[in-house]
Amino acid sequence: MRKSAVALIYHKENNKFPTEVILGVSRKHDHNDFGLVGGKCEEGESFEECVRREVKEETGLTVTSCKEIFELILNHNGSEILGKTFLCEVEGKIYTDEPHVVKWVGWDELFDGSFGAYNKALYNRLNN
Repeated sequence: MRKSAVALIYHKENNKFPTEVILGVSRKHDHNDFGLVGGKCEEGESFEECVRREVKEETGLTVTSCKEIFELILNHNGSEILGKTFLCEVEGKIYTDEPHVVKWVGWDELFDGSFGAYNKALYNRLNN
């Protein structure tokens, strides 16, 4: 089973759930399809190591703290993926050489993305 880790990063200036603004990253081939920052775990890499690496690669930000808050097995394009979400705090400035867009998004934009079902399940868990 594939493993992936994503970061839930709230904008520091807007901290009232559920209206927070969340750091999102577009798909490389579709700059209108946003999801949480993160990706596949490499061989031998822990979920936390993965999320820290992915945040750095995709945004240029450094994770200063992270806590696992959600886990779900999902089917995506015919493959089972064990996904874990970490609530992360970060520092630095957003910068990346990756071919995607990094911007602050709302939950609705995350629900409309390729991993919308995962993001809806995360949202529901946070609200229960």
